[in-house]
Amino acid sequence: MQSSSGPSWSGSGPLPEGPATDAVTFGRFQVLGEAGRGAMGVVYAAYDPQLDRRVALKVLRGEANRGEARERTRREAVALAQISHPNVVHVYEVGQERKRLFIAMEYVDGPTLKAWLRDRPPTPDVLEV
Repeated sequence: MQSSSGPSWSGSGPLPEGPATDAVTFGRFQVLGEAGRGAMGVVYAAYDPQLDRRVALKVLRGEANRGEARERTRREAVALAQISHPNVVHVYEVGQERKRLFIAMEYVDGPTLKAWLRDRPPTPDVLEV
């Protein structure tokens, strides 16, 4: 992670709530705020200054950033980058910053999967996860 002056985001939609992390970068991507976290890592809303767009950055942590788990995640990101489907986010880049693997992907505004499942009763078109 490197310090930068941080972007002034003028894109659509509200920024995710989270810590003020606008001085942190992963590669060329400037972190805007935390979008979520889970067992594998943290997802940040970030800005790509080269392409002038918001992206999601998944940054691995702990055991997910070591050994076979890390390599499996990298391979999955490479495989996802080959897919073009409206229900699959686009993967833009896989990189490493200070020994932490990150995946830059399409940013999608909306609720978390957990919140979406909680707020929408199951229908025949929605399978249980």
